[in-house]
Amino acid sequence: MDPILQTLLTCFGALLVASVTVQLAFYRFQKEKRWERRVAAYERLIEALHQMKRAYGHDIRLEMLGKEPADPDEEELKRLGEARRELERAADLGGYLLSKEACTYLESYRKAIAKWHPTITWAEAITTGYDAAHQCLTQIIDIERRDLGFDRSRKSNRVGFFKLQLQRPRRR
Repeated sequence: MDPILQTLLTCFGALLVASVTVQLAFYRFQKEKRWERRVAAYERLIEALHQMKRAYGHDIRLEMLGKEPADPDEEELKRLGEARRELERAADLGGYLLSKEACTYLESYRKAIAKWHPTITWAEAITTGYDAAHQCLTQIIDIERRDLGFDRSRKSNRVGFFKLQLQRPRRR
């Protein structure tokens, strides 16, 4: 075979392999970034639901003790406002990063909060809010684990290995 033709074929093969490798690396990079954005979206949503649940839980404890809810400090109001804004943002942008099931639960939480009216008591309002936040939070966590590939039922072999290593030997 002609050495020039052999050199051209070798260069063409090297360019083909390099371009395929770059395309596969770029695809993997995009996939990982998309996964990281989804993790961050679920993380922000769970944090916002936790803040809402925490605020309702504090009010429930005060109600159970028979105390009037004190005026929350500015920092608590700021956190609660940020949590509400994050929930609204997640609901609006949810179809892009969150699963449809997560969006459905988030919408049901928003509807549960929206159906409050002036005729219900303060205790009913905070209990309803706490229950809705708790239910939505647990459902979103389960959905996140399934959606992102975290399997709760799978056990690590390392744990068993370390348990075996850390057990005391029996004396005979």
